[in-house]
Amino acid sequence: DIKMKPCVVVSIDFELRWGVLDIVQQNINLYKENLISVFDNIPWILKEFNHRKIGATWATVGAVGCDSWEEFDKIKPKIKPKYNNKNLCYDNEYNRLIDPNGKLYFAPNLIREIINTPFQELATHTFGHIYPAENFVTYKELKIDIETAKIFFEKKFKYKVNSLVYPRNQVIYEKELQKDNIIYFYRGNEEISYLHKGKTSKQKTYDRFKIFFDSINLYSSHSYRIESIRNGNIKSSSMLRIYLPKYLRQMHIKKLKNNIMSLKENEVYHIWFHPHNIGYDKKRKKDLLDLLDFIANLQEQNKILILSMESLVKKYKGKN
Repeated sequence: DIKMKPCVVVSIDFELRWGVLDIVQQNINLYKENLISVFDNIPWILKEFNHRKIGATWATVGAVGCDSWEEFDKIKPKIKPKYNNKNLCYDNEYNRLIDPNGKLYFAPNLIREIINTPFQELATHTFGHIYPAENFVTYKELKIDIETAKIFFEKKFKYKVNSLVYPRNQVIYEKELQKDNIIYFYRGNEEISYLHKGKTSKQKTYDRFKIFFDSINLYSSHSYRIESIRNGNIKSSSMLRIYLPKYLRQMHIKKLKNNIMSLKENEVYHIWFHPHNIGYDKKRKKDLLDLLDFIANLQEQNKILILSMESLVKKYKGKN
């Protein structure tokens, strides 16, 4: 029987404008300030992680690693999903027309900062933030897209990617990807019956309310036994809803702390968030630091480990 301290896994979805294209479309000013804030927030988060010895997985959209539209055109997959909803397409002419320098699309230097910070893992969030559970998206299209991101990261940043975070958490074809050695680990969804695992449009309003209530309910936790990661599924336990209004945000963070304090030996709790959700809001930053201090203190007291997805797997395998 293995014995491992309770583990907190942290993952971050790093996507810039690619991650919200279906919402913002051609409106360059929509959500612009939040996207620009990422260029300050990521170095700040890395500094705070490093200071507290916090390991994390950065699920990065492959296209973010490009320097320019010229490089993007050279790198992008030849085969792309043929969505029936055109707003889901990432390779649109309007991207470069509204942002010729790609300021809201490209950030190779931030990827370098992630790689150069101790305890951080670079993962893929697909090349173009594609939606694999949407109608007419094939396994072949998903496979080529992820392979493109992996090859690009290895060539340009000398980094071999092993983990995947699915855009909008549309977990599909995971066994095929593992069988073809495209990815080894992925972030699965919390085991909540009312959390729709497929298309984002399928999430009912009533279910959204239940998910929100779950995020502030002190008595519910989606921690899980470490043995369940054997198949490479490092399930999510909770999204960190840093964007909530102050009072609700603090209730939510209290719930996360409560869940983490209740962790037993051989249990995992996986938190994830988007750096663009923080924006330039000082109170959100303060509340994030409060949570980071809380988990870092527990780690310092030898009560928990804080790990990236890949480090968790390595630690578990090392114990077996």
